[in-house]
Amino acid sequence: MAHPSRERMAKDLARPLGSAICWDDGSGERATGAVAWEVASLGDPDWSIVLQDDAVPIPGFLEHAADALEYAEGSLVSFYVGTGRGRPAGVVDAIAGADAYNLAWLGCDALLWGVALALPTKLVPEMLEATAQLGLRYDTRIGAWAAKRSIPIRYTWPSLVDHADVPSIAQAGRKANPKIPGSGTPPPRHAHRVGVPASWDTGVVQIAAQW
Repeated sequence: MAHPSRERMAKDLARPLGSAICWDDGSGERATGAVAWEVASLGDPDWSIVLQDDAVPIPGFLEHAADALEYAEGSLVSFYVGTGRGRPAGVVDAIAGADAYNLAWLGCDALLWGVALALPTKLVPEMLEATAQLGLRYDTRIGAWAAKRSIPIRYTWPSLVDHADVPSIAQAGRKANPKIPGSGTPPPRHAHRVGVPASWDTGVVQIAAQW
C-alpha cells in the first residue's frame, strides 16, 4: 500500500518482492489498506501479507516470512518491532526476556505497528467487513478486530523489516503542542533490531500493556 508521493520508494520495495502496488487514490490510508488486503488475498494463498511503502525488508524477506508463518498458529503477525513515541514501556522488557530465553516471538493485546502485517487469508474477508465502519487508523482498527475475536497478535523477533525514517504522511499537517517540549519533532522510527532468529519454533513473551 503506497502513497503517490512515495512512488520511488514503493517501486523499489515492490520490485524485488514481485509485489503488486495499491496506490492511495485520495481515499486515504484505511481505504488503500482495504484494497491492498483484497489484492494480497487473490488466489487464496494460506497467508496474505501487506507492506506499507516505508517498510524496509531484510534480504530474503519472503523466505524468512514463510518460515516464520509456519509457527504463527493463525495469528495476526507483525514483522516489525519498532521504536518511537507512544508505545508500551513493556516493549524493551519483552525484548530483554526474548533475548534471555532465545524466543522468536513477542505478543501483545494490541497491534502496535502496521508497517508489515500477515494474516491467514481465510480471515481477510471477515477482517475487512468488521473494520469497514471503524473510525480508527488503519493498523489500530485491524488490531481492535483481532483483539475482539481473540486472535493472537504476534511480532517476529528480531524484526524482518525495518522502517524508513521518513516523515509520516499520516502525521503531516499536525502542529506541535507548545505545552509538550519536542512534540513537533517526532523521534526516529526504526526497528529495535532486524535479523533472523536461530529458530521460529519457540514460545512467546508478552508485552506488558502499561502505556
